[in-house]
Amino acid sequence: MGEWYAYFYSSQIDALPHTIKHTIDTNGKVEDENGNRGQLFLGSHQSMIIKEAQNSKNLVSYTFTNSQVAYATFVFTLTSKSDKVNEEMLNFGFFSKKRFEADAIKTLLGAKEKMQMKIDKEFLERVAVL
Repeated sequence: MGEWYAYFYSSQIDALPHTIKHTIDTNGKVEDENGNRGQLFLGSHQSMIIKEAQNSKNLVSYTFTNSQVAYATFVFTLTSKSDKVNEEMLNFGFFSKKRFEADAIKTLLGAKEKMQMKIDKEFLERVAVL
């Protein structure tokens, strides 16, 4: 519970890391600094935060391993739509209680192309004709 910072690469063309502050209350309600709201779902070994983006109404989900949370910094898998387009994307990032500067975040995350995967448009086209 409390305030957590999510660090990952934006779906935008720029290679800058993205930081979003989240507040999680004792009932598992989640709200980020942009006003997007959701819920924390606790599983036995893994848990998930699901939020609905205010502007696009798309769902965003963060999945993480429970045993890592005790260290106050842990890795997550983020599933969402790319900003401004209707394409699925998968990001890897980390949550932390600590706020990091942009240079440190970029060093921790490493290369954007290793931390992000966008759905292949040719795959979408093949499925669309079925």
